[in-house]
Amino acid sequence: MKIISQSLFAVILLMIGFPFVQGQNQRPGFLISEAGDTITGMIGPLDIWVNWEVEQNFEVTDFDGEKKTYKAKEIKRYGVALYGNADKSKWKRYYAKVWPHNSNRNFVSPIEDGKAQLFLIPDPEVPRNFKSANTLVFQTESQDSRKKVYYLSLSRTEFIVRLDGENYIQVIQQLLRNCPEITDRLGKKGHRFRDLENIIAAYNDRCP
Repeated sequence: MKIISQSLFAVILLMIGFPFVQGQNQRPGFLISEAGDTITGMIGPLDIWVNWEVEQNFEVTDFDGEKKTYKAKEIKRYGVALYGNADKSKWKRYYAKVWPHNSNRNFVSPIEDGKAQLFLIPDPEVPRNFKSANTLVFQTESQDSRKKVYYLSLSRTEFIVRLDGENYIQVIQQLLRNCPEITDRLGKKGHRFRDLENIIAAYNDRCP
């Protein structure tokens, strides 16, 4: 008999603990509310039509099978398991950010996470092409083949700024001004636009 790995066994136990009626879009995860509360359970998107517009919500099912709905505007970040992974350190994290070009609030997952957050996502300024409003919650970064662009933010705010080859020095100098070790080298070898991911990773690793 083959031995079941610990992580797989944990996933099986987690799934058994919930009723079979869970929707396919629900996954183990957590929500962090604007008030700082942590909500855990099986997380799934739930869309409600209000005045002919889709209102994005989260549906959470706890271990007793009780369901509760949270409005997306009440949540500042969340995390969900990917591919049935029970290791919470590997769950994907999403943060609420407000696009500067239209003030829409959405959830995106950073490629570099810490005090400074770097996002590489399909250009949000290009009209979307999605079949379901569920994508607004769980699949923001993989909806279509739009060109991907960089955005920079700080973990403590929903303010987010687009980066390009022309403005990245000014933006980083402003947002990360507490770390001259990084900002003073911008534009030089190893600290150019193509090095954005390494720059933000270095900031999170070495700067206060």
